[in-house]
Amino acid sequence: MMLPKINNFPMYDSVIPSTQQKIRFRPYNVGEEKTLLIAYEGDNKQEIAKAILDIVSSCVEDDIDKKQLAVFDVEYLFLQIRSKAVGESSTIVLSCAECNHGNEVEVKVDQIKIDVADFPETRVNITDEYALDLKFPLYLEVIEDSEGLQTDSLNQLLFELVIRSLDKLHTPEELINFKDVPTQEVVDFISNLTTEQYGSIVKFIENLPKLAQEINYSCTECSHKNQYNLQGLSDFF
Repeated sequence: MMLPKINNFPMYDSVIPSTQQKIRFRPYNVGEEKTLLIAYEGDNKQEIAKAILDIVSSCVEDDIDKKQLAVFDVEYLFLQIRSKAVGESSTIVLSCAECNHGNEVEVKVDQIKIDVADFPETRVNITDEYALDLKFPLYLEVIEDSEGLQTDSLNQLLFELVIRSLDKLHTPEELINFKDVPTQEVVDFISNLTTEQYGSIVKFIENLPKLAQEINYSCTECSHKNQYNLQGLSDFF
C-alpha cells in the first residue's frame, strides 16, 4: 500500500518583475529544502544557484520559461517562496560599525519588493550612428558559466555581465543580434570601445534591479545607531 500525500500546499499570487507576468506559487517542501541545504553544505556557488532555480521552477504553478528569467526575477521569486515556506521574517547577524559586536536583526523578507519604475534605460547611444539595445542578464546564462561565478576579479565579472547584457546593435545599414555573433567577436567589439562608451554599459549593469532593504538598528552592546543596506539574496539569510 502506498503512503498518501497528506499536504495540499496553499497557493499565493506574485509577479515576475522583468515581465510583470502574474503567477501563482506554493511554498517549497521538505524534499526541496533538503536539496537546497545539501547544495549549501557543498559550498559550491553553481550548485546552490541551480538548486534555487529548480525550486522556483517547481513551486511556480504557471508555465514559465526558466531560460528567460533574469537574475533578479529568480532571486525575488525564491525569496517569496521561502518566506511562505519557513516564515516571513529572517534573523541575520550584523556587526556594529562602532564596536564590531554581532547583533541579531529581524528582516521582514515578505515586504521586499522590486520597483519596476526604477528599471534602467535599455537603449544606449554609443556614437551618432550606433546604438545598443541592452537586456537583463539571464539567470541560467550566469550560473552555467562556472568561471564567471567563481572569479575573484570584480573587473572580470563585470566584463562577463556586460557581454550578457548586449542584445542588439543598431547600425546605419542593419540590426545585428549579438546572439548570432561568435563570442570572440563580441569580446573584440567590447574591447574596442572607449572608456566612456564602455562606462555607459557598466552604468546599466550597476542600475540593474536588485533585492535591497535599508536596515536601521541600535547595537545591543554599545547603543550605537547603525544603518546597513542589504543587497542581493545572500544578504537576507
